[in-house]
Amino acid sequence: MIAVIFLSLTAAAAAKFIPYIYFYKYNLGEDVGGRVFLASNYEGPPNVDSTNKTTDVINRQRRELIPQKFSSAGFDRENVVILEEPSPISPQFGLSSWGLLDYSAERVVIKTGSEMPKLLFLGDPYYFGWRAKVDGKQVKIFRANYSFRAVPVVGGEHVVEFYYDNWIFKFGAAGGLIGLGMLVYVTRAGSRQKG
Repeated sequence: MIAVIFLSLTAAAAAKFIPYIYFYKYNLGEDVGGRVFLASNYEGPPNVDSTNKTTDVINRQRRELIPQKFSSAGFDRENVVILEEPSPISPQFGLSSWGLLDYSAERVVIKTGSEMPKLLFLGDPYYFGWRAKVDGKQVKIFRANYSFRAVPVVGGEHVVEFYYDNWIFKFGAAGGLIGLGMLVYVTRAGSRQKG
């Protein structure tokens, strides 16, 4: 019983502190200027031969080729991102700007302004615990340039919030508390029977 409680709380703690590891290991709070931009276009990952291959194998092979495509001489890193799946908007060239409102290990808030639809690229690691909102509405985070994050934004001014909300932490903490409650109950019930 104690082992279950310990494992639940350990899993919860580990899941909660993952963004802090990236934040402090890579000094992400110091300068985000080179890691944030509004992309005017996107491309999919390179195609591969799909003969006698499952969808999972094809997607894995396509993902493995993204760094090669990204590092090619003709790739426009300032305006184009590579997404693993299609964007719901069609980003376009046009004037755009962004400003950082908040940047911490568990929350990033960016204000954007653009004449045309864009993809907001954030060069922080893509990890399943991150969520995003544009003007308070939940939106999907796309895996961009192999291991980073991008969110589509339509023309106009918007506030984009990335926040860390990991279900493993909640599940582990709940499991630990339930286990701790059961341990207290069993201990009290055992002491009442003896007395």
